Amino acid sequence: MEMTKIDNWWIREVHPGSRLRQEDYAPRIIEHPSDLIVSKGEPATLNCKAEGRPTPTVEWYKDGERVETDRENPRSHRMLLHSGSLFFLRIVHGRRSKPDEGSYVCVARNYLGEAVSHNASLEPHQLNSKRFQFPLGSVALNGVSGSDNLVGDGQDVTMPLDLHSDPYGGNGPDGTRRTQ
Repeated sequence: MEMTKIDNWWIREVHPGSRLRQEDYAPRIIEHPSDLIVSKGEPATLNCKAEGRPTPTVEWYKDGERVETDRENPRSHRMLLHSGSLFFLRIVHGRRSKPDEGSYVCVARNYLGEAVSHNASLEPHQLNSKRFQFPLGSVALNGVSGSDNLVGDGQDVTMPLDLHSDPYGGNGPDGTRRTQ
């Protein structure tokens, strides 16, 4: 077995006398994962695509720890897709255990090196409760301004969320008023 040094990497030659092929190249991430806010119990996908030659292997890390997928544990609710994306059959999130919440990165590797994606956070939530932070005094309750109706720093406020609201505020896409 012979070792060859290329750009500060020691490469074991599988077949002595063989050389690095000109078309081989180190991995690079071509699609980075994005932050997700997902309802608990629902499926979700953190996308990641990498290229390189030879084709890189992809692993995922959450908060610095390697993520166990169905490839290591067939009973896992996390699946490593052929594309390199991480698919969750369902988001697991409870009062005491929050195994899916955190900051994720994908890492693509081949014998020429590795590439690490940008961080992406996965935040599970329930549809009936969501905590938002607004600048001090910026929210008026019931659409009425005035010092008695302002939300102060650190105060909680409950606001109804209409998931079927009109995105145009009663107007058509061209700005004209619609009648029902």
